[in-house]
Amino acid sequence: MNNTPIITFSQSNKGKRVLVCDGYVYHLNKSCSKVRYWRCENRLCAAVIHTDINDQFKVRKDDHSSHLSSPEHIEILSLKSNIKQRVVTEATRIGRIYDEEVAKAQLSQTALSIVASAQDTKSSLNRIRRFETPLLPKSCRFDIPTLYNHTINVERFLLYDKMRRNKRILIFATDDQLRVLFKAKHILMD
Repeated sequence: MNNTPIITFSQSNKGKRVLVCDGYVYHLNKSCSKVRYWRCENRLCAAVIHTDINDQFKVRKDDHSSHLSSPEHIEILSLKSNIKQRVVTEATRIGRIYDEEVAKAQLSQTALSIVASAQDTKSSLNRIRRFETPLLPKSCRFDIPTLYNHTINVERFLLYDKMRRNKRILIFATDDQLRVLFKAKHILMD
């Protein structure tokens, strides 16, 4: 009979890798050349797991006699990790990303009652997005990130980018916006 537990990995709130095994979460305590030592996230618990450097299970020591497992906590960890990943890579509104991920996660009733609302997490998710967003340029000599060259639907968005002397002209528009513009009888400019 094979007694090897199934281990998976997720991300902590601070973006660090955590090990998940049998409903318990372990944080990396120490890493050597051949073995990684994982300790239960509950500081009062002495349970540890050893894995090799390829994340294959080796040994489990002690049990979790001081506390129960929390599968809801693991569901929420996974949800938060998915939300953060999308917030960093997509330009979609944060509230919409949050709602879509909560719906997709199909959380249990207990996890739904524990998870924070979109409004409560908005400021921290905005901070994460701001950290990943490029700073405003101080001159006209800068590269435009590929994220801003196309729309979410992968349509071209940057139509024109020319620089003459110390002046730069950038024109952003989608093909649909141009069609509407050219069909208009009157155009007002500011």
